[in-house]
Amino acid sequence: MDFDALRRYPDLEAPGLAAADAADRLILDEAASALADAAPARGSVVVIDDAYGALALGA
Repeated sequence: MDFDALRRYPDLEAPGLAAADAADRLILDEAASALADAAPARGSVVVIDDAYGALALGA
C-alpha cells in the first residue's frame, strides 16, 4: 500500500503532518499474519481509533 497517497482532512500541508506514520506501518507489519488468517472470514477484523484510515485501508 502506498501510504504517501493518503491525505489528511483538513488537508494541511506542513512537515511532519501525514495521514500515515511509522506506528501505522509497524502495526500493519506485526498484524500481517493475523490479518491473513482473518481474510477468508469477512467482518472478522475491526479497526478502532484510526484517524486517517491508514490502518483500515492497510488491513
